[in-house]
Amino acid sequence: MPHAIRKMSDKLTAYNAAILGAWKLISFEAFDGPSLLANNLMRPYGDDPFGVILFAESDYTSCTLTSRKAAQPLTSVTSWTFISGEEIVRVARSLTNYAGPYTIVEKEGEILSECEVDIALDPSWIERRR
Repeated sequence: MPHAIRKMSDKLTAYNAAILGAWKLISFEAFDGPSLLANNLMRPYGDDPFGVILFAESDYTSCTLTSRKAAQPLTSVTSWTFISGEEIVRVARSLTNYAGPYTIVEKEGEILSECEVDIALDPSWIERRR
């Protein structure tokens, strides 16, 4: 899928260079507004979330987030292909996974990354900006 190439300001280019690499998730909070100054809404992955986000030099990102509880080893069998419906729900319900090209943007004074999602566990995210 072709993606638009956007020219970033020197400031945003510097932020982009600073985030390159793999980052371990240490906390995750969802807010009830478009700004980090909004009221805290919830911690969807619990108090000890588990995840990694990768920002590549090619301006591509891949993100996998979940709860520690959902990331526990399988109990019914050793292969994902043959697990029970109950275990699928335990693992997949808490899982956020997506990948696609990203852009660093500034909105209302905040520096954010936006991804044009190519693939995601949740099909409603595909071909949308997150």
